[in-house]
Amino acid sequence: MPRYEAFRQAHFPSTPAHYEKALQRLKLEELFLAQVRLNLIKSRRHRFSKGIVFGQVGDLFNTFYKSYLPFALTGAQKRVLKEIRNDTAHGRQMNRLLQGDVGSGKTIVALLCMLLAADNGYQACLMAPTEILANQHFNSVRELLKDMPVQTALLTGSTKKAARNKILAALEEGSLHFLIGTHAIIEEVVKFKKPGAGGGRRAAPVWRGPAGPPVEEGRYAAPCTGYDGNAHPPYAGHDGLRRFRLQRDRRTAPGPQTHYHGPPL
Repeated sequence: MPRYEAFRQAHFPSTPAHYEKALQRLKLEELFLAQVRLNLIKSRRHRFSKGIVFGQVGDLFNTFYKSYLPFALTGAQKRVLKEIRNDTAHGRQMNRLLQGDVGSGKTIVALLCMLLAADNGYQACLMAPTEILANQHFNSVRELLKDMPVQTALLTGSTKKAARNKILAALEEGSLHFLIGTHAIIEEVVKFKKPGAGGGRRAAPVWRGPAGPPVEEGRYAAPCTGYDGNAHPPYAGHDGLRRFRLQRDRRTAPGPQTHYHGPPL
């Protein structure tokens, strides 16, 4: 159906069948143009945006995985980690959406990726939309890491000035590895010495340093890696925004997700 005819039938349909056909025609055109635009943006980022290379899986990741991880990862979690590891080894900015039900294990995937960043000499951040959730993440991460040599801090709008100044100084000098907080972590005064990874919950923007643009993440984002110090748009990955879904019940992950055993990387 020609475009003009589709508009005419949408407003003054000859029959219900013509109306439905006109709507399908217009929806298809809108979706097609949106996909073309997204692919053009992705193509430009492929050519011009450079990312950080995480060349090694070091002691922090391996020590946590072998000695501190409180449960066995599901096949889906291992698969996601392997694919993230693969992308972060290619030197191109990565933008991923990690989807899953409550309790499916998104936070542990984010923490493992943050440890991967720390192993390669970079800092990482995790942002939550509310102070309650930020506190929950901070407490759970601190409990998981226990006595590991990783410095973690919590920064929210209610953080006292003295504590805030201490956190900002440690962050800028590089002695603070992980920063967890609310949107307070994307204020101009918050400056990372060497930002490499970030994650957010529920459409929270992820920040990559004082000159870096925010990256819109979805419900929960596995850490985004790569920022070359220039104000380029974030790279959206090899095929756009990569989506992965985790199973909630770790004991009943279906299909081939349960067939992989051993370390994920």
